[in-house]
Amino acid sequence: MAVSLARRAKELPPNPKFVDYIIKELLPWVYKNFNITMNATQSIPFHYVEFLGGHDFVCWRGSIADGLIYLIGK
Repeated sequence: MAVSLARRAKELPPNPKFVDYIIKELLPWVYKNFNITMNATQSIPFHYVEFLGGHDFVCWRGSIADGLIYLIGK
C-alpha cells in the first residue's frame, strides 16, 4: 500500500533542528567545498536511470556496473 506524501508528512514530520542544520550548515558547506552553484544555466552532464528494486546487492550489482561503465567510458 502506497502512503501519500501528505499522510507521511503528517505522521512523520521532520525534526526542525535537523532541517535547520541542513539549511544553515550542511548546504553552505557543500556549496563551498564542492564548487556547487545555483546557476540554472550551467550545464552539467549526468546519467539518470530508474529501476524497480531496493537497496540490496541483487538490485545494485547491475546498477553499479552500469554506472562504472558510464563513468569510465564505453
